[in-house]
Amino acid sequence: LDWLGDDGLLNHLNKSQRRETLLHREVKAILEAEKRICLPRLQVNAEFKRSNGFVDRRDWMEPEQEVVLASVELEVHLGHSIPDVIASWVKEDGWTQTIIIEVTVTNTINDERVERLESFGFPVLEIDISRMGGVVTKEELKRLVVDEVAAKRWLYHPTIEVERQHLVAMMRR
Repeated sequence: LDWLGDDGLLNHLNKSQRRETLLHREVKAILEAEKRICLPRLQVNAEFKRSNGFVDRRDWMEPEQEVVLASVELEVHLGHSIPDVIASWVKEDGWTQTIIIEVTVTNTINDERVERLESFGFPVLEIDISRMGGVVTKEELKRLVVDEVAAKRWLYHPTIEVERQHLVAMMRR
């Protein structure tokens, strides 16, 4: 984090806390400045057990995609939650898609927090910086946050359950 200026606001933090705070802040700043992100694929695996014991399996997948963000808002209050980033883009069909992005450096996101974020009905994406190791430059961090999907995962996406129900309905026929 040599490229980040020391504004003195973090002097009260220990080295680990300072690293987490700076990385967290930098990832959010990257998303705000770049206004684009590569999203990981959506994948659903569904099973249906028939009365004769046969198990039918079906899969559905939407590939990873890069989206150009029309808006990026940091630390917006949503009820009792303050997501790291709320972003939106205009989809091909003209509808606006909103997404919540959570940045994890060391504090993992627990089930209660996921449920709270899920209650808003927007997809929730985690960018887990703790999964990235080694020393990176500012440009490498930007590439990892914006262009790569290795450290990203869907904590919640409403399409997943819709597609699961659709697959099960097809197997019941």
